[in-house]
Amino acid sequence: MTIAGQYWQPCNDTNHSTEDPWPSVSIEWSQANEVSSLGSIPIEDGAFSGKVEIPADASPGGAVLRISAGYSELELPITVSAP
Repeated sequence: MTIAGQYWQPCNDTNHSTEDPWPSVSIEWSQANEVSSLGSIPIEDGAFSGKVEIPADASPGGAVLRISAGYSELELPITVSAP
């Protein structure tokens, strides 16, 4: 699956404006109370784009893709279809 995002950097209009840019986002897969790392994707000028692989043992139903960097985190609900 390809994922992409923008504005992943310390906010320039808050007390975080002097922080260094975040180097990458971390990607995690969560399903059935189990969490696994899918790796990381570099951030360039506040944006990232890359591919992650859904775990081969993912079961049909709901899951969560968690993207995080610095103090920001985004949880995306995912529905895994039956083969």
